[in-house]
Parts: sequence; C-alpha cells; structure tokens
Amino acid sequence: MTIFGTGLLLLAAAAIMTAIAVWRSHVLPRTSAILFATGMALFLPQFFSPAPVRIAHGTCSSAAAAPHRPPITLPDGGISS
Repeated sequence: MTIFGTGLLLLAAAAIMTAIAVWRSHVLPRTSAILFATGMALFLPQFFSPAPVRIAHGTCSSAAAAPHRPPITLPDGGISS
C-alpha cells in the first residue's frame, strides 16, 4: 500500500471517530455525522471503483453537507433556507 492509501485509511478512521463524537454529543444532527463518516470511509474505494460507486460517494458527501450550508441571502435582504 502506498502512502496515498495509508493516508486515506487514516482519514477514514478520523471521520468515523468524528461521527462517534457527534453522535454522543447531541449537538449536531446525527444523520449528517453518519453520512459524513460513510462518505469519508468510501473515499479510498472510489478511486478503484466504477462510476456508480463514485456517484454514490458524491451523493453521500453532498447530503452530509446540506444541513450545514449557510442560508442564502436574497437581493431584497430576505433569507431563504
């Protein structure tokens, strides 16, 4: 295994530990923690997998980030969610 693969395995382990901490803290949404950990754990296999796996990874990552996006400010000064 190359240093690239080792680094991504460590990144996946850190993401899983982060998801466990979020789950236990009850501060952030648990769903986003699970999606984040799943997306990061699947980061390495996407480089060696066909297109459907890469698409699933992108979907999981964007779904995990959606609850944390900033609100959109409209031109009239209003806020849209």
